[in-house]
Amino acid sequence: MPLLCPIAARALTAPTETTLLALLEEYGLDTGAGLLVSLTKLQVDLGAFAIACEPQIGVGNLEDIRVLSVVSVESVKSVLKIVAGGERSDIEFKSSMLLDVRRYRNEPGEPLEAYRLDAVTRTMMKSIAAFCNTGGGTLFVGIEDDTNVCGLAEDFLLANPNRGDFDGWDQYLRGQLESRFYDGKAVANYVRVVPLEIEGKTFVRIQVANRANLTFLKKAGGGAELFVRSGTRSIPIEFQDLEKLYSIKRQF
Repeated sequence: MPLLCPIAARALTAPTETTLLALLEEYGLDTGAGLLVSLTKLQVDLGAFAIACEPQIGVGNLEDIRVLSVVSVESVKSVLKIVAGGERSDIEFKSSMLLDVRRYRNEPGEPLEAYRLDAVTRTMMKSIAAFCNTGGGTLFVGIEDDTNVCGLAEDFLLANPNRGDFDGWDQYLRGQLESRFYDGKAVANYVRVVPLEIEGKTFVRIQVANRANLTFLKKAGGGAELFVRSGTRSIPIEFQDLEKLYSIKRQF
């Protein structure tokens, strides 16, 4: 079994930002004439620990920002132990991405589409933005604030009525990330989604990696918003404080 360099080792516990150049240098691999062999070895070594690289090795330049994350799935039992600990600065629960759960329960009888609420989706995007700007974190969607697993059956249908499954929901999420964020395609690389199931109910774990670059959410009427984590909340940062925050991030 190969050994992991420090950067890759951090990806075992949380998605980690890096570049291929940094990885090659930590491994002491050739970045010159033997680059192709070095990249092949790097891919094999990461694969041995089930670590994925986005964008993939072979795409882009050595200096391009990439995200390493573990592709293996933890047992539901181990994940539920984390959930049982409740929300904290790096863990947040969401009942849904699309469904207005409260109204759906309290005012039944309407077509499912009537319970779609954009504010629910936007709140989730704010949390992702805040995690990107504040050290990364994990969203559990399909989990209520009291840690009860409510599942995402209705959300799956709202995301893609023809499929009604996780894959359709995940595709919808990726589309939201790309459209609601500035540099959305890059932001999507920092988000890893894994479905989990208990007693016939599916929920998802979304791991969000920290970004060196600030992550801006688009405002509905134009402009941009910046969010960070404060305790268990995602709060907006005023633009007069932006330079200070940017300087703090650049110290690390």
